[in-house]
Amino acid sequence: MEIEFEGSKLFYHKAGEGKKNILFFHGFGQDHRIFLPVIDVLRHDYTCYSFDLFFHGQSVWAKGDTPIPKEEWNRLIDLFLNRESIQKFTVVGYSLGGRLAFTTLELYPTHIEKIILVAAEGLRKNMWYSIATSSPGKNIFRSFINHPNRFTSLLKMSQYLRLVPKGLVRFVSHQMNTDDKRTRVYFSWLVFSHLNFSISDVASLIRHYAIQSIFVFGKTDHIMKMNEAARIKEHIAEADIQLIDAGHYELIKHLPSHISEWVNPHSSGEA
Repeated sequence: MEIEFEGSKLFYHKAGEGKKNILFFHGFGQDHRIFLPVIDVLRHDYTCYSFDLFFHGQSVWAKGDTPIPKEEWNRLIDLFLNRESIQKFTVVGYSLGGRLAFTTLELYPTHIEKIILVAAEGLRKNMWYSIATSSPGKNIFRSFINHPNRFTSLLKMSQYLRLVPKGLVRFVSHQMNTDDKRTRVYFSWLVFSHLNFSISDVASLIRHYAIQSIFVFGKTDHIMKMNEAARIKEHIAEADIQLIDAGHYELIKHLPSHISEWVNPHSSGEA
C-alpha cells in the first residue's frame, strides 16, 4: 500500500488482524520484509505496518538530495493514520529507522503507547555524518560517491590512524562496495540528515506522556555501542534497557524471540 504526497511515495506492508497497531521502520540497506518474521509472531494480537524507507524498497523521495523536513513526515503519517483509522500505536525503529521512530514520537506523542528503539540512530551526532551532510562537506561526500577510490584511501588512512573502529570500517566498506549502494548511502544520509534529536527532549516527551520506552543494544555492536545505554538511562530513568548478545546486523534476527515480551505491557526489567 502507498501514501503519496507532492510526488513522493511512502510504501507500507499491512499484515495481522489484532486490535492493537504497531509501526515498523527498518535499517539501512533493508526494506519492510526484514520484519516479516517479527510480524508472524505478533499478527494475532496486532495489526502490523512495516514501512519502506525512502531509497529502499518501493518508497520514493521526489526531491533529490533535499532533506525531508519533519513537517513533511508529519503530513505523510497524517495521511497514513487517517487512511487506516489509527488512534493509538506502538513504534519500532531499527538503526536508520530510529530516525523515523524518533520523528514520529516528536510529532505524535499522544498517539504512541510504546516505542522500541533497536540500535537506533538519531540521538547522538556522528562526526563523519555531520561533516558529510554539511553544506561544504556535501560536495566532498558526492566526490567520494563518484570516485570510490578516494573514499577507499580515506577509509584506510582513518583506520591506520585509529580514527574509526574496525567494526565501523567493515560496516562502511560493506555498504559502499557497489555503485548502487554508494548512491543509496549518499541520498539516505542527505535526506534524513535533519532528523536529529536531543536526548533531553526525547526524555521529556516520554516522561510527560507516560510512553513506555525500550532501548535495545547489541553487546558486540560496533555501530551503536552498548555504552550508549548508560547515557540513555541517565536521562530516562524509566527506560527499559535490553542488552542482547549480538552485533549490529544480528540484532534484527533476535527480534522474533523477544518481541512478544517487549510489547507486553507487563514486561519490564533489564536483560
